[in-house]
Amino acid sequence: MLQAHPHVWNIANPSFVFDKNGLQEIKIELIWDIMFSEQLILDTDKNKDNKLSEKEKKWLKTNYFDNLQPYNYLATIKINGKEYKYEKDFIANDFDVYIDKHNQLIYDFSLPITAKKGQTVFFSFVDPTNYIAYETNKDNIALEGNKTILKKVSIDRDYCQFTFTIVDIEENS
Repeated sequence: MLQAHPHVWNIANPSFVFDKNGLQEIKIELIWDIMFSEQLILDTDKNKDNKLSEKEKKWLKTNYFDNLQPYNYLATIKINGKEYKYEKDFIANDFDVYIDKHNQLIYDFSLPITAKKGQTVFFSFVDPTNYIAYETNKDNIALEGNKTILKKVSIDRDYCQFTFTIVDIEENS
């Protein structure tokens, strides 16, 4: 039996955005490993100034990032156990890409996901081919917006998985 191993690594930092109705989107920061970053920077940074112009960002988005859409941007999201499938017209929002001070490429984008109070959300970055490895930790989970807490948080760092139930703070005071 053949098995694959990761060729690309990244750090995934999710930020869950809430309003009074519950979860509204998940903002994602993906920090790519140095080798993969160098490859993309060589392909993208045409003027070699180690900064990405708007034209270069657009080229990278079209040629690299947009290719992830048919694969749900390599994210698995389930709400109350039902897998959230991205439709043909579903597109990630607010895409940006830049090179950080360590010469690593960083993708920022958001996924419009809605879940209401009382619903359980499962979120994971897993590449089924095992070519991309994801890492994160509990300290990198951010909450934005309405005063909401997470209940029953379960995190598996090896697979960048998060499971939580949306609960209003006032109910737990």
